[in-house]
Amino acid sequence: MAGKATVLGTIVSAIGILITLLPHEGKSGNQTTYGSQSPAIGENRGHINITYGKESASSRKRFEGEIGNFNKGKRFADFILNNSKEIVYFDVYRNASYDDNSLEAIELVSNTFNINYFWIYSECQELKENEKPSREKCQGYDIFIDHSLDDKDADAIVYRDKLRLKGFFVIKGCEGMHMGFESCTLRPLNVDSAQ
Repeated sequence: MAGKATVLGTIVSAIGILITLLPHEGKSGNQTTYGSQSPAIGENRGHINITYGKESASSRKRFEGEIGNFNKGKRFADFILNNSKEIVYFDVYRNASYDDNSLEAIELVSNTFNINYFWIYSECQELKENEKPSREKCQGYDIFIDHSLDDKDADAIVYRDKLRLKGFFVIKGCEGMHMGFESCTLRPLNVDSAQ
């Protein structure tokens, strides 16, 4: 009789081990759960990914390359308009261009409120041959750079006829048209703010 009990005990133990090793129904594969109804981590099998807090800086939307007037500025303006209130990464430049008559020099205009700005022409009314675009005959975007934060890694600079925006910026938003120009504000950030 003792031999039968030992064999029965061994079979029951083997069944218990198999049940433990087999995946539970509804628990296989990767799962994402939220809130107070989430099962305890110890009840899950396989890989468990936990994400908390803000997006990482590397997952932020990016815009890179040359910007300028007309077609060169459209993608940039659309990116700004479509990502209002978002933190984004810019690595863009704008060269002074004498070939397409779009501008003679690049300006980053400063005001007394620690805000600089530049503009991009999107379209112009009939320009005469060799006539430069102007605010009187053109529409476009005023891009304001709000320098109100002291601790920032990103910035907008002009050096040797090249405007450069590089780093993480928050797109604070755009206001409606005023005299043919839509105003959009960007704020340079410290890389830690973009984490």
